[in-house]
Amino acid sequence: MSEQVPEPAKTIRMVRIGGVAAVAVLGMALAGCTSTPGNIGECGKYTDMARNRSEIALVDCSSPDAMYKLVDTVSGRSPACPRGDYVEDTSIRNRKTERRTRKCFVLNVKEGECLNAVGESYVRAQCGGTSRRVSKVVNGQFDAKLCGAGDDTREYSRPALTICISR
Repeated sequence: MSEQVPEPAKTIRMVRIGGVAAVAVLGMALAGCTSTPGNIGECGKYTDMARNRSEIALVDCSSPDAMYKLVDTVSGRSPACPRGDYVEDTSIRNRKTERRTRKCFVLNVKEGECLNAVGESYVRAQCGGTSRRVSKVVNGQFDAKLCGAGDDTREYSRPALTICISR
């Protein structure tokens, strides 16, 4: 019995096809593992608060790290979030059309939670000391007057939401 040895050209072709297939599978796997929230309602956290640019990573909304919720995505040459105190992520750009996609996030908090300010952001914290308390979350209204005089106010126009944070 003699073994058949594949011709060298066929072997190289099979290796190339196998290599291309492996790269394609890896690319699809990485595309499915997005690190930034992409769907309305998904939550995220800052991954690098020291930089002057927001970088938000996807986390489960029930996680204590889920400080932000994606509420809007706008596209265009110079997209802008609606009026308000949104945290914005402009990480996606189409090179052919020069269109950018901007993601608009609101603070994801509940009344009674305590926070510490870190730069322009907040992180959840134990109540007491220098922490601040979320004193009011008003869905359906975009109005800083709902908060007290000394409160930090976060207001968002779409969807309408006002958050009051007492010092």
